[in-house]
Amino acid sequence: MTTDGDKASSGEGPNPVDQLLDLLVHAPIGLLYERDKVMETVVKRGRSQVQLARLMAGMARQQVDVESKLIEAAGVAGTVVAKGITDVGTRLGLAPEPTAPSSLDERATRADGAEAAPADEPSTTEELAESAVILPIAGYDDLRAKDIVAMLADLTAEQRATVRAHETANRARKTVLGKLDQLEG
Repeated sequence: MTTDGDKASSGEGPNPVDQLLDLLVHAPIGLLYERDKVMETVVKRGRSQVQLARLMAGMARQQVDVESKLIEAAGVAGTVVAKGITDVGTRLGLAPEPTAPSSLDERATRADGAEAAPADEPSTTEELAESAVILPIAGYDDLRAKDIVAMLADLTAEQRATVRAHETANRARKTVLGKLDQLEG
């Protein structure tokens, strides 16, 4: 009869029957005699793994929180800079660029695809120039709705009315119009 040591030195692998006996008979019997020591070790390792998982989850949560706060801070900084530019331009007497589209065709189509009534459109260059509205927020048409909403509370009622008229005639964004409604109410 050969031993495991003899099998290992002769190059043979472990016998599948011996492996099955070890797994189903010998290991459970050994666990019965050593269960207190083994159980304590297994429980300690399990607790350690759970603590490590909680730590990693907490770190991931903190990283997401920090990233979202940085993104929010960048948006606020952009809004403050845009408002500052608008304020400086207004105080210096510089008029912001007119926000009227460059052609009648662009003006006739809103962002939602609906066409404005042709009767409302100016028919001459003079009427187009007269209808150009100077908005109280510089670069208005290039700003996102959430950036505009952040600036609306700082505007006068007349300035908000100008913004409402422009927004309604052009992109008609619900977020901007809803904030205007809230500020008027």
